[in-house]
Amino acid sequence: AEVGHPVEREHLKPGDLVFFDIRRRNRISHVGIYIGNGEIVHASRHSGVVVDKLSDEYYDIRYECARRVIDHERLSEILAGVHDTASLPGNRLR
Repeated sequence: AEVGHPVEREHLKPGDLVFFDIRRRNRISHVGIYIGNGEIVHASRHSGVVVDKLSDEYYDIRYECARRVIDHERLSEILAGVHDTASLPGNRLR
């Protein structure tokens, strides 16, 4: 969680990396990508790639920090490609 620039929680933008201490051992053990509207996309051990609310109690109390590592203009280009594949079979994103 040292690459890029730190971002305050209230200033998150789509594409920012959000770090969590899931195991509650005072170290980062999980990362998600902020996608806007208070939501993150991340890999769940049991459900594959999922979208969850950052405000869900589970993530809220385990939130550690966020970093901005990508230029937002470049992110728009990347996301345009993601939206093209979002309807493929097996996609678990809601």
